[in-house]
Amino acid sequence: MRILFINPSVRPDSKLIMPNVGLAYVMTAAQRAGFDFDLIDIDAHRYSDEEVGELIRKAKCDIVAVGTLVSVYGRMKQLFETIRLHHPKATIVVGNTLGTAIPKILLSRTKADVCVIGEGDVTFIDLLNALEEGRLLRTVPGIAFRENGEYVQTPQRPVIENIDTIPFPNYDLFEIDIYLKNSPHWVANPDALPMAFDEIVAFPVNSARGCPFRCNFCYHAFQERKYRFRSPESIVAEFKHWKTKYNINFVNFWDELTFHNIRTTEKFADAIIREDMGISYVATCRSELLVRRQGGLEVAKKLKQSKCHGLGYALESGNPEILAFMNKANTVKEFIDQCQVLHDAGVDVYTSIIIGYPQESTETIDDTFRVCTEAQVYPSVGFLQLMPATPMYQLAIEGGFIKDEEEYLMRMGDRQDIRINMTKYDDEFLMEYTTKKLVELNRKLKTGVSEDSLIKTKRYYAVQKAQKQADNFMEGFGVAGGVLRSSNWTGNANTNKC
Repeated sequence: MRILFINPSVRPDSKLIMPNVGLAYVMTAAQRAGFDFDLIDIDAHRYSDEEVGELIRKAKCDIVAVGTLVSVYGRMKQLFETIRLHHPKATIVVGNTLGTAIPKILLSRTKADVCVIGEGDVTFIDLLNALEEGRLLRTVPGIAFRENGEYVQTPQRPVIENIDTIPFPNYDLFEIDIYLKNSPHWVANPDALPMAFDEIVAFPVNSARGCPFRCNFCYHAFQERKYRFRSPESIVAEFKHWKTKYNINFVNFWDELTFHNIRTTEKFADAIIREDMGISYVATCRSELLVRRQGGLEVAKKLKQSKCHGLGYALESGNPEILAFMNKANTVKEFIDQCQVLHDAGVDVYTSIIIGYPQESTETIDDTFRVCTEAQVYPSVGFLQLMPATPMYQLAIEGGFIKDEEEYLMRMGDRQDIRINMTKYDDEFLMEYTTKKLVELNRKLKTGVSEDSLIKTKRYYAVQKAQKQADNFMEGFGVAGGVLRSSNWTGNANTNKC
């Protein structure tokens, strides 16, 4: 049985090239189970569509496995067409949030054959064994497929309770030198590190699976699954492993949530301090984890001593009404307090905001930027991105904002672009008012960020605006619009963690 893995590029125009952590775990599981396979790493090489097509044509495969984000549905639909063209009998298996969030759409509207739902380490190996043995797919928990035209979803597979037991991924399955060479570009504020930029060797480490919270805009691969986190001893062992193997000196924790409890956070910091490996790191945490009243400053100082370079946690909105509607578990006061604690401890702060909830107004946007000013933090800015299988996505369907799900999926992309607007304002006003507030904040905080790059991408917005202008121009001559439209254009599709 010949197996081909494909690693798509989520941000083909970005300079950042990071290993696909989820795919690394699944490929390692396949290798340990004794399966041989090949890999087409589109992201590492940034292959063109033509090059990808030629590589797929030349490949020998009975099973093709692809794991990526639901936001790149449009490009994956095209990829599956290419696979089917050259390998009409191959079984196309889809995982990660693409396979987990929209299995019915994938199996009815694309050439995909099987969706792995949720955790793939065990499920994918069970699926491979079933295909090799000719066993009924109904015997494999945690998948969806079509049988005689009928959609079938098998019972949910139990999660791996103790994720300390999962072997470290084998990144040598990738052309890892490409990723290591690019890794300094993963680091925010590299000038604050105790090494020169060209000496940085950064690496991803996954320390937890899932999130214990249920924000109504958020979707991840472990949705509705138990939140699980690794012990400090297990994480220290992985740090040492990559230090020995690749001489790393920086770790990006690749989690929805790294630190959820102040005492376990302190134990982690103590373990890292004892080992003194010379590895700096960034992680994610709750927005109220390190507030002053529960000893947050003392723990933050330990994190700094353990070489914590920065912590990421989301404000999302500075308006209490919108925070409550989001089902966020933090308050504005706690967010500001934690930011001040980390500033005092010398730890960088990274946060994100979401503009565009139905209740949004100029006053609520002002609230959000007022909080950022008081907290002295410049945020990653995004507009409400409607993620399939979330309460906000369902609300948009019920409200008539999404009339055709696949049409919406085909144009999903960066949260820095406005795809669907649920506010009372038009797209142009919302974008321009947000940009105005960003300019004001940027000047107040003196970040040094160029004012033409305060929002990472406005590509979709720019195309839509140009289209509107072209339509208006053509209508002046009595000609129907549509000059710039293309059903194949899907933009720079990706999702950012909030």
